[in-house]
Amino acid sequence: MLEFAFLLPFLLLFFAASVEMGRMFYTYTTLTKTTEVGARYLSTKFLSAGAYSGTDTTVATNLVVCGRSACTGQTRVAQNLDAANVTITPPGTGTGTRYVTVQVTYAYQPLLFNLSNLTGRSGLSLNFTFTPSTRMRYLL
Repeated sequence: MLEFAFLLPFLLLFFAASVEMGRMFYTYTTLTKTTEVGARYLSTKFLSAGAYSGTDTTVATNLVVCGRSACTGQTRVAQNLDAANVTITPPGTGTGTRYVTVQVTYAYQPLLFNLSNLTGRSGLSLNFTFTPSTRMRYLL
């Protein structure tokens, strides 16, 4: 019993760290998949003068943010993810192979190990900035 009493805090800390790492991996993987969906959508859309239409970029952004073409009242694929976090780079008008790039910049905040909230010091932080991106060949 005494040994268990000494080890219990460490076991709880290890369990909480494992849960947080799993949540972080899940969030990054989900964001990566959403950039693939947005890039796949844009790779088949027609360019006008080297740029996409406003409707195409809105639909692609909604696919990345909400996972659907319309994002009104829908839950986000990640907490605090917004359209401002999505960057779309069109393939341009050059000749040869062209690529469309969709990138997400997301500030990940841990739930359990937010040291800045626990200690009151903003310098101590385990927040990460994820920047998954997908570069896909433009098909048209």
